[in-house]
This record gives sequence, structure tokens and C-alpha cells, in this order.
Amino acid sequence: MKPGTTDTEAVLLVQRRLNGLGCGPVVESGIFDKGVTFRAVKLFQSRFPDVTGAPLEIDGEVGSLTWGALFGAGTVPSQLDAPSDLIAAALDFAASQIGVREVPLGSNRGPQVDKYLSATGLDPIASSYQRNARTKDE
Repeated sequence: MKPGTTDTEAVLLVQRRLNGLGCGPVVESGIFDKGVTFRAVKLFQSRFPDVTGAPLEIDGEVGSLTWGALFGAGTVPSQLDAPSDLIAAALDFAASQIGVREVPLGSNRGPQVDKYLSATGLDPIASSYQRNARTKDE
């Protein structure tokens, strides 16, 4: 949310909260103007940390970090579904790799590592990871 935002209800919520936290006075109009509302958001950002305790970026915009600082972490909208099938597949694969480790540690070897190296045409047994002599046509 930034100057020019047309979501009147959300802007009103922010304006009321800014007033309640002593960052006003802001006219509760539902219009995110470049003047008072913008300056009040910047004042809030300079006074309050995000939900993890880190300083907020003082940019005058109400992004997810500033929204969370204003209203609590539980109020920040999240996207539960991946925006595409490709991203969903990539996330599923990444999740399947949590906890996969080299065997032994530090060796750059193990069943999953060897499978990956073989899939890229590298010989996992060769210490220099030279290309396999075989081709896919064999």
C-alpha cells in the first residue's frame, strides 16, 4: 500500500492504527495521500520494529513487514498455493531434499549426490567428476 492506493477500507484501517499509536494526527479518509498518511507511515516505521525485532525500512509504504508491525504477524496475508504447476513441482522436490546429506559428510558422495551427478552426465566415482564415456544412445 502506497500513495494512490484505492483500497479505502485497508487505508482506513492503517490510518486508524497510526492515530492509535500516536503517529498522527491522520485524517481517516481512506485515501493514502502523499502528505500526512505517507509521513505518518514513515514515522511509524522509524519508531517500531518488524515482528522479528528488526528495523523497518523507512519508505512510507505499507508492505507485509509494516502491516505485520502495525497489526500483528497473524494478520499478514499469505499465499498457500503455488502460482503455477512448475513452481509447485519445484517446491515439492525441494521439500523432498530436506535432510539429504552426503555419505560420509564432507565427501560430496552418497546415493542422492551420485544420482544427481549421474543425471548431469558426470561420473560420481571419478574423483574429478569427468563426463561419463557412455552416451544416452548406448
